[in-house]
Amino acid sequence: MFTNKQRRTALAVCIGIVAIVLLSMAFVAVESDHQCTGPDCPVCASLQAVAEGMNQLGLGLIMVSAVAAPISVMSCYRIRTAQGSSCGTPVDRKVRMND
Repeated sequence: MFTNKQRRTALAVCIGIVAIVLLSMAFVAVESDHQCTGPDCPVCASLQAVAEGMNQLGLGLIMVSAVAAPISVMSCYRIRTAQGSSCGTPVDRKVRMND
């Protein structure tokens, strides 16, 4: 379905996103107790930008999971019914029941 090039690209993007998130969290942890120089402090501005980015990333993950969960459930249901493994009655399956 997917070529090796597409898989490698997707893996590289995932690794890049994880690296950015981890480095941002490390920056926040290291610089959270810095000596602020005033209202125009560049470190405070960077901390605010990182916090905003993490907040947006979190909301984006929530939205993606809210959309992906029903789609995955529906696709699993379709695969099951296409393979004939749905829970049908014995009459539907034409099973002879000798007693």
